[in-house]
Amino acid sequence: GIYQTARCYEIGIGVAIDLEKCVKMYREAEELGYAPAQFSLACFYCSGCVVEKRDTKKASELLRLAAESGYTPAMISIATLYTIESKSHVRVIESAPTNRYREAMSSSLIKIRDPKIVAMTSFDEDLKKAMVWWRRAAKRNSRQAQYELALCFRYGRGIEVDLTKALYWMRQAALSGLPEAQLELGVLLVQDLPTASSSVKTSATSLQHDNESFYWI
Repeated sequence: GIYQTARCYEIGIGVAIDLEKCVKMYREAEELGYAPAQFSLACFYCSGCVVEKRDTKKASELLRLAAESGYTPAMISIATLYTIESKSHVRVIESAPTNRYREAMSSSLIKIRDPKIVAMTSFDEDLKKAMVWWRRAAKRNSRQAQYELALCFRYGRGIEVDLTKALYWMRQAALSGLPEAQLELGVLLVQDLPTASSSVKTSATSLQHDNESFYWI
């Protein structure tokens, strides 16, 4: 299809890299409403490479279109941008290499995992919006989104702390094979749940949680 051919021109599979042809074909696929093309084109507008000019507004519009169409990478990108600090949004995007910001999106997740960062703004409006997109992506079986959603519930990032839901989503991500979720789950089971209210963890389930924690860690 058009999108697959565009990808070949972008990364040089079977043909020489030609970003102008790539962008032209992405636009054709985007006009047909193809979400992956909308997301890829958003990357180009975000960096200003090949397209007429850097246009973050256009990039945001395309990103949201892709996300609303159910494209998980776009959902994760929006959630990430909402989660990191506003000034960081600009730094992450402007420092993105060549014509892509996917790598920047991934690396920015590191910045939001420290609970100290979110402690002062746990009910910030942007964090609430991020929570919506993490949840939508998590329900589409994105293990990364499941992990981030679990952290939201664990630390009260954009929502009230709920260790039961944190445990549920962390376990889903762990079972999907995400290493950081597996480690986090083990810690959650032995550190956070024992200190929660007795309704969360009874003596009957204590041993079960301890055994499961040992398995994941």
